[in-house]
Amino acid sequence: MRGHAVRSGPALPGAQRGDRAPGTPAQRRRRARRADLLIKGETPSERDSDRAQVRGGVGRWCNAVGWRLFLPGSWDDAKNPGDALLAEAIRRRRAKAGIPDEVRHRERWRLALDMLDETREDWELPDLPVVADAGYGDATGFREGLTERGLPYAVAVKGSTTCYPGDAVPERPPYSGQGRPPNPAYPQPHTTLRALTLAAGRQAARTVTWRHGSKATRDNPHAAMRSRFLALRVRPANRTIRRGVDGSLPDCWLLAEWPPGAAEPTRLLAVHPARRHPTA
Repeated sequence: MRGHAVRSGPALPGAQRGDRAPGTPAQRRRRARRADLLIKGETPSERDSDRAQVRGGVGRWCNAVGWRLFLPGSWDDAKNPGDALLAEAIRRRRAKAGIPDEVRHRERWRLALDMLDETREDWELPDLPVVADAGYGDATGFREGLTERGLPYAVAVKGSTTCYPGDAVPERPPYSGQGRPPNPAYPQPHTTLRALTLAAGRQAARTVTWRHGSKATRDNPHAAMRSRFLALRVRPANRTIRRGVDGSLPDCWLLAEWPPGAAEPTRLLAVHPARRHPTA
């Protein structure tokens, strides 16, 4: 399968620990982190889950094509303009670590979009679907950035994400004739992705086999990798999501994995564009 994949986690395994290690949050004993851009053509393995990565490609191969050091706000003196002493201490720490002045704090999802732009515009690589973990998928700006670039995606999201059902329609309240006319709004309160999947129930799930692995068993002689999934049209909702002229929120598919025997879905994915059923 061709595509880019984005993952988060500690990188730079050989980096020094402590709050004076470049890119390490102050006052916390953690490793520095980075964002990596790779070209890859098979499903990311669990051994790769310790990095923040963007991947893409075709075939059974993987090549790193770029890196970005994620710099926390505690390493950016411009983020502390009201505290002169703290800002000066950060500048000394940056100078000792050799961090260029133009390298500033930038969210990981923005770094991922930057690297995707580089591969598409500067290197003229083809546009491919994007998959990402919830560290990126929960960022509204990341999802909107992919949509603006015309990149289809399947990104993990949390069950607590607020939303409306896909068939929800905003309504314009009656105008009293005084003041500014009210804007269209959804008449019902929002819910969550978890609540919608539970309301749909396990009976709405269907068994899907997405590929065959290498570990065959007596019960699974063809090593089929399968699980049960349900798909719902949803409209993620928060104050930062841009609405249409009619007040509507953009919709997408919610793909929920609900394994047999599980009390509720174990994984949620937001899939865009919403024209095709994701389990088809």
